Amino acid sequence: MKHPSVIHAAAVALLAVVLLIFVCAPIQSSLGMAGLALTELIILALAVISAVVIGRMTGEPPKGFFPIKAVPPRQLLGSLFIYIGGYFAMYAAATALAYLFPDAVAGEADYLSGVISSVPPLLSLLITAVMPAVCEEALHRGVILRCVVGTAERAFTQERTIAASVFVTVAGGALFGLHHLDPYRFITTAVLGGALSYICFKTGSMLPGMILHFINNAMSVAALFIESSVRTAPAMTPEQQQAFDALLAEAEKMAASPRAVFGTALIMLGWAVIFLRAGQRLMKPKIRYELPENPTDEDFERLSLEINARRNPVAPDGTRYAPSWLKSLAIVLTVLALFTLGSALTASAAGGYASALGGLGI
Repeated sequence: MKHPSVIHAAAVALLAVVLLIFVCAPIQSSLGMAGLALTELIILALAVISAVVIGRMTGEPPKGFFPIKAVPPRQLLGSLFIYIGGYFAMYAAATALAYLFPDAVAGEADYLSGVISSVPPLLSLLITAVMPAVCEEALHRGVILRCVVGTAERAFTQERTIAASVFVTVAGGALFGLHHLDPYRFITTAVLGGALSYICFKTGSMLPGMILHFINNAMSVAALFIESSVRTAPAMTPEQQQAFDALLAEAEKMAASPRAVFGTALIMLGWAVIFLRAGQRLMKPKIRYELPENPTDEDFERLSLEINARRNPVAPDGTRYAPSWLKSLAIVLTVLALFTLGSALTASAAGGYASALGGLGI
């Protein structure tokens, strides 16, 4: 092979899994958060060594595996929207998984919470947010994604940009999900990995993904310590405690209701579609059409044909793609269907919860 390919990506991902199982897992079991920090450093070392080895095999310069450059504000905003859309999709998946496998998901969450809260907040933020944003991104949006993109560049022509984007997103997300070695977190981490892979692919830079990866993990750390501070807050009055207990009881009842669970998931998916579509549109760079100083009728005709060709592209086989207005209509109808069905399901299960909120004065 004379170019980085998805085979190289799979080999690096497999090596990472072997290291995580046989080297990093024992270290984490014995050293806790210190072991997690060492794990991140091992991942970073694997990324650098893989870049050097694959670079020698294929002729790709090692720095080509770690693209870091400034990104235009339009694409930065698009990256944020893509992440928000992915977060809503992750939330929908997590909600459904918590209902289907409550004991396994709760046990994993308690274990992670215990590890993260075993050190002071700033140190926890460094190990669980800053280091993964650098080390894991170097491996997944760096070496692995460059190899995946190498195959996409050769498998899909310039006219098949959607197919290339789907391939990169799915492959990058699946390998990132596999990296976490948890079947109950595979879908959620794969969604995050897919979103970050798409962002890196479209911007040509790891920087937005590193920032968003940090934000994602930092929010989890902050939520954990905020929850801990709430538990140690001053005691409630008897009336407040009674109302709070009623709220928790209704929340547990809703969590056990399939209508509420899957209705909420559908609503979250509706928001995911909105933000993902907005982010995808912002990712496209603005096209500037230029005319000469003294344009002729031929220049206007040429410009009109160029604009029409971009709005109504033709596939390699001569057929036309669906017009943009039809895609937009399909997206609007999809979102409306998700919101309508989701709202109908949750409304039928949320009456008691609303009453409990009223008891707290909310």
